[in-house]
Amino acid sequence: MQRELLIESIRKAFHGVKLEEGIGLWEAQGLDDYLPAAQCKKLREVDEREDWRKIPVINLYKCSSSLSFFDAKGFRFHLPIFLLFALDVFEEEEDRLFEEGLVEAYAAPEVEFHLTNVVDYTKATSHEEKMMYAYHEERFSLLNKPQVTCVIDFLQYRLTEIATYSSTYHTKNFDASPATVNSNRYYSRLKKALAYWTAKRL
Repeated sequence: MQRELLIESIRKAFHGVKLEEGIGLWEAQGLDDYLPAAQCKKLREVDEREDWRKIPVINLYKCSSSLSFFDAKGFRFHLPIFLLFALDVFEEEEDRLFEEGLVEAYAAPEVEFHLTNVVDYTKATSHEEKMMYAYHEERFSLLNKPQVTCVIDFLQYRLTEIATYSSTYHTKNFDASPATVNSNRYYSRLKKALAYWTAKRL
C-alpha cells in the first residue's frame, strides 16, 4: 500500500475514537514513573480524551514509554497518532522541535516494537511468558477489523521498505542477492508479526 493511502486509511479507521475512561498519555507516563495514585489522577485530568488528533507531537516524545502502560482503550485511542508518527507525518514539526532543542532523537516513540513484541510469546510455555502474551492480547482486544487492517498494512509497508532498501543498496554495493533480506532479523520479526495480526483479523 502506498504511504498516502495508508495514512488516509489510519485516519478513517480511527476517526471518532475516544479515550473514554481508558488510560491516557500522561497518566500512563505517571504509571511508568511510579508516581503516587494522587499524582496519576492529576495527570489523568490533563489527558486528551476526545480527539487523538489534538495530541501535540512533543508529548509523544515526552511520553514515549506510555505505550507500555496503556490499557485496551488507551492503546486503541493513541495507536493512530503513533502510527502516523512512525510514517513521518509530523516530520516538519519534529524538525522544528529538534532545532529548538525541545526533543532528542533517542526519545522518539517506537510503536513497531509494541506491535511486534507479541511474537516472542505466541508459543508461551512458562507462566511469565503466558502472562506477557495475555498482556498484549488484552491491549489489542478492542481493535476492530478496519483498525487491525491498518496495523497489517503498516507492517507490510515496513516490510516493503526494508526489502526495497536491501534490494537497491546491498545489491548495488555488495552484489548481493535480493533474497539477502530474508536473513535480516528485523525483517523476519516483522513477517512473524504480520502473520500474527493477519490471523487476528480473521
